[in-house]
Amino acid sequence: MTHVKQKPFSIQLTTVPVIDKLIQVVEIKNDAMPDLNKANVVSVDLASDYWQPVTAGESKRVVFDRIDTCKARDFNNPDVLIDLVCVFFFERVNGKIKSISNGSKRLVSSIQNLMSSPHSPFEIVHGSLLEITFKGKVKNKTNSFSSDRWGIRPIILNIKSNDNVQRRHQGN
Repeated sequence: MTHVKQKPFSIQLTTVPVIDKLIQVVEIKNDAMPDLNKANVVSVDLASDYWQPVTAGESKRVVFDRIDTCKARDFNNPDVLIDLVCVFFFERVNGKIKSISNGSKRLVSSIQNLMSSPHSPFEIVHGSLLEITFKGKVKNKTNSFSSDRWGIRPIILNIKSNDNVQRRHQGN
């Protein structure tokens, strides 16, 4: 019986910032791979659901992620896929974080305008906290179609600084 000397294996672990958190990436060398059954799964679902509200007044409290394209069926020819510019957000549902998107031209355009307004006190950047409200559809003046109307409002978290918390504990 002959013994074959095996090459030592190595795993290179790299962390890559994504959505202001960390996603770990491994480079597999010499068939070595970490035991993923012992790893923790982050509670963020990165697969985006398309949000298509129906009822005026429907709203979501979200964290803005990005504007990007996604594949969608063409309105006039469902057999054709087009690149649709969408806005992507993260929301918490039943304790889990998930990605949602919407391709309404008015919503995307409004967000884009707020992203490129550095002199506005409400410039939207990655991570901005927003309440997005569907206000219903309005008939266009220039054609027979209707367009979505949206409300975009900033959310302010009531966070107390650590200094105030420490002072309160010291006074007790």
